[in-house]
Amino acid sequence: MKHVDRIALALILAMLILTGMLTMAASAGPTYAPVAMPESYRTNVTLTATGADGAATGSVTTGYLRGYIRAVYINYGASVTTTTDITIARTNPAGNLMVQSNSATDAWYYPSVQFTGATGAAVSGAYGKFPIDDYLVISAAQSTSGTVAVITIEYGD
Repeated sequence: MKHVDRIALALILAMLILTGMLTMAASAGPTYAPVAMPESYRTNVTLTATGADGAATGSVTTGYLRGYIRAVYINYGASVTTTTDITIARTNPAGNLMVQSNSATDAWYYPSVQFTGATGAAVSGAYGKFPIDDYLVISAAQSTSGTVAVITIEYGD
């Protein structure tokens, strides 16, 4: 009989320990996998122009970009005229990402796209990320001959 009592006692203790462990595991709360940060990339291109001062033109094509345009930094050359126009455009389908006219001031820009409703009409005040799956052509007009600017494009998920 003592042998049965010992087995019963051992089973009761094992159940209490197991129940306590399960309760502790349940009260610890759910665990979550870490969230991956979106990938971010940066590319730099140097835009040069040729021609008479105030009328020089030029263009450069970026490498292939995919994701969303996050930011564009234009770092103008030291002797660029304030009449300089810079256009950043997609190639397929063709369309402008941004146009900066009559400027020679270094600055960050954050291009976005305006949302449209079911009828195709623009939704006032509603903007989102600018998707890119293409090359960009960056061109200068009304500028100074030589290095117009170094353009940094940040893009990614």
